[in-house]
Amino acid sequence: MKPFMASIAATIALVLTAVAGKIPEKLSSDWRVTGDSPKSYEAGIDSQVKGVHRNAKFLRFVEGNGTSWAALTQNISAENYLGRRVRFQARLKTRNVDQNWAGIWFRVAGEDGTSRILYNCSDVPLTGDNDWQAREAVFDIPEDAIMISFGLLVGGKGQVWADDMKFDIVGNEVPVSQQYRDRPTENKTLEKPHL
Repeated sequence: MKPFMASIAATIALVLTAVAGKIPEKLSSDWRVTGDSPKSYEAGIDSQVKGVHRNAKFLRFVEGNGTSWAALTQNISAENYLGRRVRFQARLKTRNVDQNWAGIWFRVAGEDGTSRILYNCSDVPLTGDNDWQAREAVFDIPEDAIMISFGLLVGGKGQVWADDMKFDIVGNEVPVSQQYRDRPTENKTLEKPHL
């Protein structure tokens, strides 16, 4: 009888831990962790963090030497956005970001796999501990674009949460963000953003 009771107690403890938010919920398959050391980071949904909505996405350092970086990434086809101005925006919160910075990122790749647009939030970095702050990336999508990639990034140790994420077409009155270029990409696409 005692092993049975121990099994029930273990099951109850596991359920209570999951309900308390200690076990992160998984992200949809549209999202993946990329970067120079993606296995040093964990991503998921944190139902305990309160922002504009519940269930903020997160990316956090979990192991390694702490000199790495990772991005929580979604790739979509550029086909429906060619020649249009688009904006990716999110509200971000950070904890213990002690090296480099955390922020949003945005990339547009051409047919040859090189970047037509690359933005990594280095002009408005988040370091240390920060409560919710808005960040956005706005760009005109070139006619030769094949893929748009966007998401969160964190360098070194620490954690970043994202809430109220939006990807939309905007008018020309919205100014474009600072750009960086010249990085190859993999040619993987998804049809629509699933924020």
